[in-house]
Amino acid sequence: MPKRTFTETWIKNLKPAADRQDFTEAGRPGLMLRVWPGGQKTFVLRYFRDGRSQVMTLGQWPATNLSVAHEEHAAARKHLSRGLDPIEERDREAKAREIREQHEKASRAVTIRNVIAEWAWHYARKHRKRPREAVRLLKVYLGAPWKGRPVRQLVKRDVVTLLDRIVARGSLVMANRIHNLGSQVFTFGVARDLITTSPWVGVGKPGGKEESSERWLTSDEVKAFWKALDAPGTAMSTQVRLGLKLILVTAQRPGEVATARFDAFDIQERVWIIPEDIAKNNRTHYVPLTDLAVELVEQLRGLANDRPHLLPSQHSKLKRDEPISERALSRALKNNHSGDEDPKLFGLEPFTPHDLRRTASTHMTSLGIPRLHVKKLLNHSDEDDTTGIYDRHHYWAEKQRAVQAWADELQAIIAGKKPKVVPIGKERRG
Repeated sequence: MPKRTFTETWIKNLKPAADRQDFTEAGRPGLMLRVWPGGQKTFVLRYFRDGRSQVMTLGQWPATNLSVAHEEHAAARKHLSRGLDPIEERDREAKAREIREQHEKASRAVTIRNVIAEWAWHYARKHRKRPREAVRLLKVYLGAPWKGRPVRQLVKRDVVTLLDRIVARGSLVMANRIHNLGSQVFTFGVARDLITTSPWVGVGKPGGKEESSERWLTSDEVKAFWKALDAPGTAMSTQVRLGLKLILVTAQRPGEVATARFDAFDIQERVWIIPEDIAKNNRTHYVPLTDLAVELVEQLRGLANDRPHLLPSQHSKLKRDEPISERALSRALKNNHSGDEDPKLFGLEPFTPHDLRRTASTHMTSLGIPRLHVKKLLNHSDEDDTTGIYDRHHYWAEKQRAVQAWADELQAIIAGKKPKVVPIGKERRG
């Protein structure tokens, strides 16, 4: 078989014969051009493997031109020099390429909603106190603006821009919350191989350091607030009005009131049992109930239509067995602001549902109730107290006296009377 130097012009001018013709290129061992009777021209590589002649197709001309054929020949000869079969290596590389393409296609199909859903199922529902609220925030603040975008295409600039928009609205605390949630979700996504890197790495908290709120309502403000809740013109559902009152009366967390179930209340024993999976510090909490608290609970029971929660979701058909979100309580107060320039709330400086809890605790200590007893009623964590982990006394009697003293004070405030309260520290012994 004669050898010669191949050129594109020579290949183009080759005419087919009645039988197949094979031409070998000089200086390139095993590289051949086959010209078929039908006119097709194919580059092949002939080589020996385990003593047998093998033929590997490199490509059909002109789709595979001479330059590409030379590259394919060189790659195949490189495999042979390493003792590898070029046909087997090409098949292996093709399969690896197919797997990579499938993985890339699947990656492009993964959206932020997919990551949030997997995080919610495998992490949030097991480790977060209020997984539904966390998922809701993620869907609103991440899912909506990034809807449909492949999550692997998101970069740090997308995160910075998103957080900047939240800050521009003046929602500094919410910006920090979304920063924390987003960082947690994307770190989870990396661990689950949904994404390769997290665009949240290196992005600082946009809202800066949060200052703890000190807002609490004076006696006059408490009276004005209670009167406003009873006013027919207040833009708020009856259940939410009663829920806000219950926060003030019991001094418990807004989230615990929002998610409370009727079966957690033992009216006969006058106790509200907040289970460990609801309580913030993962410890079952026993809250004494005063007559005023019982009255509020019973009013809510009468409005519940046999639904399990004190404050049921407004979507009675779709979410019959779910409570409202804690955010609904805050939103109810914001909806009653008088205006953007001077946003008074019932004629008062604005406050939040959590400020009602602080109001109750502040008034209790002003009545002479020991701070330790108030702390036990509020169910504050003892982790920072070196003796707390050894102290398993529930302080039931002390908590009862504290809530009753506050109930008496509160009812006197509402009635516009000066209460006759004997400070706890000076209580007469029977």
